[in-house]
Amino acid sequence: MKLMHISDVHLGVKPDAGKAWSEKRAQDIWDSFAEMIEIAAEESPDFLLISGDLFHKQPLKRELKEVCGLFARIPQTKVLLMAGNHDYIQQNSFYRTCEWPENVCFFPREEVMCFDFPEQNTTVYGLSYWHREIRQALYDEVFPKNTDRINILLAHGGDERHIPFSVEKILRHGFDYMAAGHIHKGGQLVQGRAVMAGALEPTDCNDTGAHGYWIGDIGKTYCEVSFYPVRKCEYCHEAVEVTPGTTGYDVTQQIKELLAERPAYQYFRICLQGYKDPDVIFDLNKLSNLERIVDVTEQLRPDYDYDKLLAEHENSLLGAYIAAMQKNRVSAECFNISSGYGYNDMGRDTLERVYADCFGGEDALVRPQITCGTHALALALMSNLRPGDELLSPVGKPYDTLEEVIGIRPSKGSLAEYGITYAQVDLLPDGEFDYDGIKKAINEKTKLVTIQRSKGYATRPTLSVKRIGELIAFVKSIKPDVICMVDNCYGEFVEDTEPIQVGADMMVGSLIKNPGGGLAPIGGYIVGKKECVENAAYRLTSPGLGKEVGASLGVIQSFYQGFFLAPTVVSGALKGAIFAAKIYEKLGFKVVPDGTESRHDIIQAVEFNNRDAMIAFCEGIQAAAPVDSYVTPEPWAMPGYDSDVIMAAGAFVQGSSIELSADGPVKPPYAVYFQGGLTWYHAKLGILMSLQKLYERNLVKLD
Repeated sequence: MKLMHISDVHLGVKPDAGKAWSEKRAQDIWDSFAEMIEIAAEESPDFLLISGDLFHKQPLKRELKEVCGLFARIPQTKVLLMAGNHDYIQQNSFYRTCEWPENVCFFPREEVMCFDFPEQNTTVYGLSYWHREIRQALYDEVFPKNTDRINILLAHGGDERHIPFSVEKILRHGFDYMAAGHIHKGGQLVQGRAVMAGALEPTDCNDTGAHGYWIGDIGKTYCEVSFYPVRKCEYCHEAVEVTPGTTGYDVTQQIKELLAERPAYQYFRICLQGYKDPDVIFDLNKLSNLERIVDVTEQLRPDYDYDKLLAEHENSLLGAYIAAMQKNRVSAECFNISSGYGYNDMGRDTLERVYADCFGGEDALVRPQITCGTHALALALMSNLRPGDELLSPVGKPYDTLEEVIGIRPSKGSLAEYGITYAQVDLLPDGEFDYDGIKKAINEKTKLVTIQRSKGYATRPTLSVKRIGELIAFVKSIKPDVICMVDNCYGEFVEDTEPIQVGADMMVGSLIKNPGGGLAPIGGYIVGKKECVENAAYRLTSPGLGKEVGASLGVIQSFYQGFFLAPTVVSGALKGAIFAAKIYEKLGFKVVPDGTESRHDIIQAVEFNNRDAMIAFCEGIQAAAPVDSYVTPEPWAMPGYDSDVIMAAGAFVQGSSIELSADGPVKPPYAVYFQGGLTWYHAKLGILMSLQKLYERNLVKLD
């Protein structure tokens, strides 16, 4: 008994869409199929086996009519046809209603069925697809009804997504021959007994298998089949080597020379490989438009001058940041979960060394047990002050939530209750330090000076690291042993240096602000002198335990990841803040800082002097949020504040201020404090939505 076997013709496919030769390639595939039918007319096989994907998608009536016309030219040959995952059977498929020529046997159902041919003593089994992914080894469960006959199985699959099969199992069940399709790489699965047809023609540039048809004789005791190529085109995959000195012109010339050397019927897929100058960018689209080039990809590595890069960044925060992670040998084991006491928590201890090295401190405390920035500040103050000591703020009143910590507003457990006094020196009207006032305020009781970098709910300028350094130098010139602590909330990664690097003894912040990168779900940090950090650790846990306990509870990986992403996230937040300043100052509102000033934190203040406008702004920020966008924020009495506060924060991490948020106390001058945005694009959307809310309520005019 003589047979031919093809599969995966994909009639109707448009190879290399958009290329000048696409239509020609589509016609090539039809022509190759017609050519194969002519060969069948000459060879007169008993059977033509087509194991799926004759069409690239659901066939049109005219396509089926043309195919039926071709099949009618070989009436002496029985055509066994099944649908594959591309031209699969569906309820209204023309496959179901087509009037096939008498010599065509089509498998119309989604379960295995067979056709008997007594004259050839042959039975052919198969099934047609009914959807694109099946994932069931259906062919492995098929058994021939009569093992005395020549039993052939048509199959379309062979991978896990479609219909996996075991050739050995199928042949053991009693099949004499298996004619498989779907995988576009032809070849004999089992010599003389099981064949993967491959594709008749390459249907895209990745289709690099053998292309053609199989023909031969089979019986109960023998099987001799051979492969014959049918090729109207060939895709060539070529690599072009690139060196640091290679230019775009050089690459273009290499590709043109390659095209000139090869026959006109070939199409090329080019891959650029090697090392390139990091400043050189190759125009891949331009290269892809060259004649007969299907596409161009690159697997290039930039050839950086690493010594130069290190020299440029060795004194910057960026250089310290990467170096700190590498120096401390951060590993995958650092992300392991610890619980209970947390003894020997490798990830926690390594992260604290990274923080210390990155920010320039002797030691660091970075813990999920620190709940927020206020908690971190209270911890630093309470652990390093003793009864009879005095706390001095030389930059005016601190952030609202610290008022109860200090005891400015009475509260249980305040510093005042422990006999710690507080002194304050306001900034001068022009925002400068009152050096005379500071000098007078420092006395024998002054133990700790707290410097708040950010403006908080004030409208003063944020302090630059340079100004903080100048203030610390002045304070220590008067009293060298005083502890200088910087409230660094909202300021991390805004500048190339941090307060520790200009003389601060302690630097305190929150992980749900800048250094958490939007990923840390909780936590705070204290970095600085070893003694100061140790004092904080003993206060956080207990005397005798200190830093040795405190399990990371599975959040440590987000601490690392957030810290790694923080510089990028902060840069996007800064861009959003500048955009907000530019928009609202053009509308006549006071903004701090303005659109041209240098930035030292991520906060942008806008004074509305109007309660409704302030609330509308926050509603707009909330409406642009990815989380709880449908919620309308309302003023409420938040713990730690002396007035109602409105807060818009549709954040993945609730309370994360590096995510897009806006808040402020609902009292004159009705200033809103906008900050964050994990991406610049979201920050931009939030600002535009805030403007929309103001516009809808006639609170702003757009000329």
